[in-house]
Amino acid sequence: ARVGGDEFNIFGICKNDGYEQAKRFVRDFQENLIHTNKKMKNYYKVDASFGIYSSRPEADDTLEVYTNLSDRFMYQLKEKRKTNCD
Repeated sequence: ARVGGDEFNIFGICKNDGYEQAKRFVRDFQENLIHTNKKMKNYYKVDASFGIYSSRPEADDTLEVYTNLSDRFMYQLKEKRKTNCD
């Protein structure tokens, strides 16, 4: 679902290895972006950042809770990426 400008949320229900499935999705998505960037040869690069959160839902959990947790992980990854580039 589109949350705003260039932000999207993807929620899924997985039986067992939801986190691993999400990691595979992210890896495949990033590989497709790399392939597309090479193929298009634009002066800009299309990129994406991801935050993954996986758990067993509790009765009082909301999508907002999951969004906030996955956002936190995404921003940690962005910060780590930024630090490694400097």
